[in-house]
This record gives sequence, C-alpha cells and structure tokens, in this order.
Amino acid sequence: MRNFPIKLFALIALLFIACSDDNSGPSGPVSLVPTLNIILTDSTVSYSDTVKLGSHFNIAFSGRKGDFELISWSLSLNESLLPDFIDVPVSDPSNFTEVISDIETPPTVGNYLYTISLKDKNNIVVENSVLIVVEEDNSIPIGPVVSLIATDSTISSDFTLNTGTTFGILVSASKGNRDMQTWSILRNGISLSAFDELDVPDEYNFTIPITNIKVPNNAGVYQFTFQVKSFDGVMGSVSWLITAEAPNSFIEFNNIQLGAQSSTSFGSFLKIDDGTVYFLSEANSSNGADVDLFYYNGATNGPTLFSPTDPDAGSFFGGAVGAWSTQNDTKIEKSSSLDFDNATPNDVATASVSGTKANQLAADDVFVFETEAGIKRMGKVISFATGNDGSITFDLKVVY
Repeated sequence: MRNFPIKLFALIALLFIACSDDNSGPSGPVSLVPTLNIILTDSTVSYSDTVKLGSHFNIAFSGRKGDFELISWSLSLNESLLPDFIDVPVSDPSNFTEVISDIETPPTVGNYLYTISLKDKNNIVVENSVLIVVEEDNSIPIGPVVSLIATDSTISSDFTLNTGTTFGILVSASKGNRDMQTWSILRNGISLSAFDELDVPDEYNFTIPITNIKVPNNAGVYQFTFQVKSFDGVMGSVSWLITAEAPNSFIEFNNIQLGAQSSTSFGSFLKIDDGTVYFLSEANSSNGADVDLFYYNGATNGPTLFSPTDPDAGSFFGGAVGAWSTQNDTKIEKSSSLDFDNATPNDVATASVSGTKANQLAADDVFVFETEAGIKRMGKVISFATGNDGSITFDLKVVY
C-alpha cells in the first residue's frame, strides 16, 4: 500500500492536464471545423428559390473559424467555380459576414446549384448551397427589342432614294430576357456582307449609328432589316422599305426669250415641257392648256413671271387670261437658296415652292417653279429689254 500516494498523485496530475487542454467555455466546446451559414434576412433568395429569367439576386452568408483561422471563400455554379469568386480572401479570419450582390440568373430556364465553399488555414473546407430554379418571365420580351430612331439625318421609316447612293440609320436595342450577341443588316432577307454577324457593343442595351448602307444600282423596292441575335439564336428585328429610283437629270433650255405684254417680236407665254413660246392669239386658240407661265412687266410687280392662276393674272392682256377655260396651276417664286450653276437635279426636285409669281426680277436672279403635273424647274435671268414692249431672257433646267 506504500505506492498508493504515488498513484493518487499521478491520477490527479492527469486530471489536471486533461482539464488544462479543454477549450470549453461558457457556451460549450468550439467546433473543430469552420461553420458556414446562409443569412436569410439579407439574401434575396433562400436555400431553395424560384426566380425569373433575366433577374438578379443576392446571397448573404457568414463564416466562423473552428480550430484554425479562415483563409478564403469561393462560389461555384453546378460544381464549376465562377471565375470572379475563386479563393476570395475573407474580411476577418475569425468571424465575417459577406454579401454576393447582383448575381445574374443563368441565360436559360432550369435548376442551378450555387455552392459557397469556406476554407481555413488547415485547408479544411466546408460548404453550403442554394438551389435556384430559373423560369421564364412572361412580362419581359423573350428576344431583343429593336427600333429605328427618327432624326433628321437618318432613315427612320420607308424612304425613296437614288440608285447607287448610300444611307444611314440610328438604331437602339435592349436585351429582353436574353443577352444580345450579334447584329446584322439584311436586304430582302439576305445578310449584307459588310454588316453580317457583328458583335453588339453592349449585350444589355445599346444605341448605335450605322452609315454607308448601299442602295442597289437597279431601280426597285427593297426591304432592309436590322436584326439582333441573342446568344441562343433568338432574334429581334425592325424592317423598312427603300424605293430605289434612277437619279433625276436635267433637260436644259438656253436663252428662252419672252416678250412683255406689248411686244410684237416675242410671245409672252411659255410651255415648259418643250420650251415652246406662244403669242396671245396662239395661247387663246389652245385655251391656255399649254401655258405654264407668262411674262408681264407691270407698274406694281415690275418684270415678273406669272402663274396663270395668280390672283391678278385674269385681268392681264385685256382679261384674256381670265377667259381661258384652263389655267394651269403653276407654282413659282424667286429662290435665294438654289445655285443655278451647281444645284443638282435632286436639289431642284426637293425644293419648296408655293408662290404664284417671281416679281421684281433682275439679272442673275434664280427662280424655281413646279408645274401642275408636279415637275420642278429652275431658271436664271440672263438679261432684259426694258419696257412694256421689251423682253426677258433666261435659261431653264428642267428635272425629269
């Protein structure tokens, strides 16, 4: 029994050592491995949730160390690590809270498992997962939404242009519930080689100007389409018609001379189509149907080219014009915007004209007129012979 005190001392010592290794505290023993929890109050999804295609969500989580300090966390989708969330350093090696914000849903409907992995210094890894069920959002267009934007410098609807010219458009597109990938321009359903499957500048939303789209060299009506394709082939498009016409040309008449009301040398009345000049007696015999304009030098308006429908025209030439059964409704006025030598047929064809006389004419004045048939002309005064028995000389360019 002499060894009993020694054995008792050894037993007490072992108990003391065992108690000194126990890390338990008031809240119980510390876990040997880290703990990882989803924080449902701060997440926009829980452990299993249904979300709409094209939406975004947040995952909030907390981590707490076990025996070893925490190092990093990662996020994977269906067991594949997401590149932006690989071994992200923890904000606190002992205890932290993190929110992964604005996670975009995958691009197609289905079930997706998001897994957070937490690693400590001993390479112990714990995981927690969120199951996301993605379904269609019927309130959002399935494919890209595309439109033309109307401005003064672009085609924004059906339009008529000269063959062989080019035009531009301004377009906008938004993704709907599919990220956009490429855009193309088609003519009559066939992609134009210069505008085929080009990358969109922004997969979510963009507005871009596109220039140098060619009008075919042959006259006709063509359907052009701006088309956007999503990553999975869903299309969005907008179409418009281009009517291609052969460009206008000029027929020129030089040195046309019309006499004033008392002239016996030159007729006062002009048929525009072929440059024929009539005296009053000839105009009367045709009942005025061939007369598009006439010259009259009066006290009020001075040297003037008149439309037969001008309010004062009926009293001229002794009231003869007013007695014609036909007065052609020619529109005519002086022009300050047209350069006779440099204006193109299209400049004249698109010029605005609404008056019924070009009065107080002087040498080098430019005038523009439109016949009742809707064809535009442009003239330039060359010279005058003064007086009521004098004349006016001018050149004409007729658009056809």
